[in-house]
Amino acid sequence: MFDLKEAKQILEGYNELMKTAPDELFVLVQVIETPDGKSTLNIAPNWFGDPEKGQLVIDRIRKLGTPLREQISQTNMKSLLESFAPFIINGRRIYAKTRWLTELHPDLTAIIADAVNHKTSPLSVIGLMEIHGAATTVPLADTAFGLRERHFVLLIGSEWTLDDDAQADSHRKWTDDLYEKTARYSIPGGYANLLGKGDQEQIAHAYGSNLEKVQLLKKKFDPDGVFSAIHVPLETDDHSSK
Repeated sequence: MFDLKEAKQILEGYNELMKTAPDELFVLVQVIETPDGKSTLNIAPNWFGDPEKGQLVIDRIRKLGTPLREQISQTNMKSLLESFAPFIINGRRIYAKTRWLTELHPDLTAIIADAVNHKTSPLSVIGLMEIHGAATTVPLADTAFGLRERHFVLLIGSEWTLDDDAQADSHRKWTDDLYEKTARYSIPGGYANLLGKGDQEQIAHAYGSNLEKVQLLKKKFDPDGVFSAIHVPLETDDHSSK
């Protein structure tokens, strides 16, 4: 965990690190609120390989800034996923957008860093993850996912409590503003799990050349729209389902 004041410096270092990242490395970068109420820049490195080689990579990440707190240990996938549980709380409002990025351009990192330091809710989240390695070697037609090239995923999520609903428009605007400001640095598409009914153009690119096949399977196996972005039956030509 790092101080938000170091956000721009750390994001630039993260971008350089991932340019030569080995396949065994996956790094999730998030702006999150800790259980004690402090907003921080959290870097969660995951190394799936020889521990000694992984330690060298962890050392590089540690030197991106001055850690406020550190907890690095060997674990299994179940425990890794459970470590995020304290940050997932039922009953909160969430409004999210997503982008695909080919590169963390210096101007883009400055935009993200500025948004980090001007969150309208301390609960809001910005996340970055770089997709490379095995995820880019799967043949495009083998799964629904429409991009099998190295890229970054940007996640922007406003989050607030019901008691703060009076500021809902302000929180949504924070997400929309960052989403629009990052448009010029983005490529078509986005992380499908965060695309909703109004994101038709992004949805089409998220599945790419697999879209038509996905639509046919959707009509065949879920004609009533049970597994959908909205909780009502979908028309057969509705592309908003995941």
